[in-house]
Amino acid sequence: MKLFNGERHRFGTLYMDCTYNGSCPRKPNNDAAMRNSLYNGNLQRKLHHYGITGRSLGILKSYLNDRIQRVDINDERSSGSVVNMGVPQGSVLGSFLFIVYINDLPHLVKNGHAIVLFGDDTSLLFKIDRHQPAFDEVKSTISEIVEWFSINHLLLNESKTKLVKFSLPDFKLIDTNVMFKNEELNIVDSTLFLGLTLDSKLRWNSHITRLAERLGSAAYAVKRIR
Repeated sequence: MKLFNGERHRFGTLYMDCTYNGSCPRKPNNDAAMRNSLYNGNLQRKLHHYGITGRSLGILKSYLNDRIQRVDINDERSSGSVVNMGVPQGSVLGSFLFIVYINDLPHLVKNGHAIVLFGDDTSLLFKIDRHQPAFDEVKSTISEIVEWFSINHLLLNESKTKLVKFSLPDFKLIDTNVMFKNEELNIVDSTLFLGLTLDSKLRWNSHITRLAERLGSAAYAVKRIR
């Protein structure tokens, strides 16, 4: 049994899918707060599922359970509350436990589509025929993803959840909407993905502009030092 899913760091898929299928909606989601939302009961069951049992599981349980949190404001201290969510901050185990917790998420996506995981950044990639009248598979998969988040006591950051319809410049896409929690998903022309600004027409203009602005600021700072 593989502990970690292979749906990570998947470059190359994006351009090929868009070339041969006409359009490729990407739904990014920033999960920076997720690590504080890991439900300990689910996490321990998943650790057991991946073969961490016996004394090793017992050590991790003792690490996660019976944690107390208090709040100090000026000279006042609140009463303690048991923490059943999240992992201790600042530990090397935090990232490992987070990966274990979300490792089964990519199994929800089938039929040649994919979920790309990189740390706490999650992206859905769909290969869609440009002649398809509706993004039915996109809508049904997003519903399953939302249900998975609910079961695992996680919340999607709706303000940072967007849709990009990737295609080659000469392809004309059908105008269609995708609903997310009874709201129309925000469609954007570009998105930031692991430091790259990805344009919906697979051009580098947006990335070059952003990079030039950052380099300009850095060059000015170096000039001031001299």
